[in-house]
Amino acid sequence: MSEAPRPAEEGLWGYESSVVAAELAGVRARYELLLGGRWQAPRAGRYDVVLRPSTEAPLTEVAAADAADAALALTAAVEAQRRWASLSGIERGKRLHHFAASLRWASDRLAAALSLDTGRPVHACAQQEVLPAVAHGRYFAGWADKLHWALRGRPSRPLGVVALLVDGGSPLAGVMERVAAALACGNAVVVKPARSAPLGGLLLGEIASEAGLPPGLLSVLTGGVELAEALVRQPEVELLHVSGGEGAVRALGAASVAAGKRIVVQRQLTATQLVAADASLEAAVDGTVARLLARVSGAGAGVRVLVQERAWERFAERLRERLGRLRVGEPLDRVTELGPLRAVEHLESARAELERARTARVPSWTPPLALPPRGWYLAPSVLTEVSPSAPWWQAAEGAGPRITLTSFRTEPEALELLRRLPPSGELVVWSESGARALRLAQGAAAQRLWLNAEPTAAPGLGEERSMELAARGWELLRVFLEVGE
Repeated sequence: MSEAPRPAEEGLWGYESSVVAAELAGVRARYELLLGGRWQAPRAGRYDVVLRPSTEAPLTEVAAADAADAALALTAAVEAQRRWASLSGIERGKRLHHFAASLRWASDRLAAALSLDTGRPVHACAQQEVLPAVAHGRYFAGWADKLHWALRGRPSRPLGVVALLVDGGSPLAGVMERVAAALACGNAVVVKPARSAPLGGLLLGEIASEAGLPPGLLSVLTGGVELAEALVRQPEVELLHVSGGEGAVRALGAASVAAGKRIVVQRQLTATQLVAADASLEAAVDGTVARLLARVSGAGAGVRVLVQERAWERFAERLRERLGRLRVGEPLDRVTELGPLRAVEHLESARAELERARTARVPSWTPPLALPPRGWYLAPSVLTEVSPSAPWWQAAEGAGPRITLTSFRTEPEALELLRRLPPSGELVVWSESGARALRLAQGAAAQRLWLNAEPTAAPGLGEERSMELAARGWELLRVFLEVGE
């Protein structure tokens, strides 16, 4: 079911619209709290309205939980965790495999719902959220009966009840990765989704119940700061796993220390792109734009690029041409590349940052794209010849779709620029020389190196992503286990 296609774009090889029907998402008019395997109204009777980023119209209402709701969820979680931990690893693995299969069966619905909720194009939601979520579920289900062998006989036990406080950067795949790892270890989980993107967590809980996971094992509570603080104070919570902005993480970290809670903070890795003169500039431009599009619905959507002077003009010309061809529009349209930002706050912050850059006379340009009249849309901006000491370079991952460029002459100069940046998680090098890429990654102390490839493909899929998942999978499992000597 889809709307009638619009006429193709001009030219021999144009694109025809292919809009997914919004009804496919099956979004309810109101979502209650998932407590003890049942949907229950919040004790205070308060609800938040969720707006659709592409139209600014109401999409649904979600319950606003408070401390009383958190206490009920945790009481049910404690009892469910005891029963879950008593099962054999083989039995837990079977049930988690069925959970992952249920996600796969609901993939079209999930992709449409996430697109409505976050403003990301529906094809990106399918490839970068739904399929990775399935892969995470299958991967950690396979670990459930192997923990003893991986620990080489060392005793271990589940922590108990884990609270996940997540941001909206990865509303389904990121949540499922942590949920599946915690459940595989025998824990119960209470999830607090991001207030700006709650549907991923709510649908995950709904499918978990339909898949037959024990009632109360996975509870989903929507709400704001009051709920987060209540979860920190609850004595049943053994571990807080937090992802989000620096301010929120700092506040929760201080509260958890005061409450004597263990806390694990997961920050999104920043990335710097480096384009050498011998690189394939077409591939480098495509990779840069792909990363921009993959991150554009979030708060930290910017991309930082170092370009060698000999390639500067050619790279800038190709980048201008590629951004000018971006297809902007309805996120449910399968041909859309650029959708709106996830929240109006992100839009306002991005506009304010661009205005500060213009006031500081930073050279910039924006492609002449036709934006929809309604919705939180913002055309990408490119800041050029940015000083390495400027805030727009040091914090290039700021709000909104923004590419920040600066140049370098030699490899030593590039290395010096990389060292002056805040600690970088990933370094993406576009060059014919693998040796150069290794030298730069080692010198900049990058945690991950990508050579002539952009890490925006669906996580958990393909050989490279499978290796990456396996490398960090055991580290994540250890977070949710109490390991003896």
